[in-house]
Formats: sequence, structure tokens, C-alpha cells
Amino acid sequence: MHKSGDVLVQMTSLDFANLSSLFLVVCGSVSRMFKLLVSTLFVLLIALQYRLWVGENSLAHIVRLQQNISVQERDNQRLKDRNQVLAHEVAALKIGLDAVEERARTDLGMIKENETFFMVIEPQ
Repeated sequence: MHKSGDVLVQMTSLDFANLSSLFLVVCGSVSRMFKLLVSTLFVLLIALQYRLWVGENSLAHIVRLQQNISVQERDNQRLKDRNQVLAHEVAALKIGLDAVEERARTDLGMIKENETFFMVIEPQ
């Protein structure tokens, strides 16, 4: 039995040697996998940061779009005011002849019958 015990002791020591080398291989593999995982996550983080700060739909792009919107809103308000003035003029032209007469005098320089037009030229 002693011999079989020696064999068992030898096999056990061989198993521990194999297990320790297997453990080192697995740990090296895990270490490489961990480095690969960290590297992949880092590259992903850089790509997302690029899109956040530089790419399309980035913060800078959104700020530019907001500025364009505010400029467009001012232009729209100016045009709405102008349209309102023109609508009042159209309504006045439809209602009475006073507005038509005023436009004819100021824009076209027309005068009424039996009316004398005097042009005053100021010296320079």
C-alpha cells in the first residue's frame, strides 16, 4: 500500500502542478479578456463623447439650431407685423375712397380737377 500511497502522492502533486499552470493560463486569459473589455469600453466612451461634443446632433449643433430658430422667429414677427399693416391698408381701400385718394396723391402725384399743384423747391 505504501507504493500506491506514493503513487497517489505523486499524482496529487502532478494534479496540483497541472491545476496551478491551468490557473495561470486562465488568469492570463481573464486578464487579457479584462484588458480587451476595458479597451472596448474606452473606445465606446470616446465615440459617444465625440458625438456629444462634435458630431451631428451635438451640443454645439443644438446651440446653432436654437440661434437659427430665434432669428427666424424675429423675421416671422416682423413679417406678421408688415402683413397686418398691409391688411389694414387693403381693408381701408375696400371701404372708402379717401384711402384711394391719399395713395394716388402720395404715390402717383395725382391732383384733383380744378386743383392747383405747387411744388416748393428749397435752395441747397
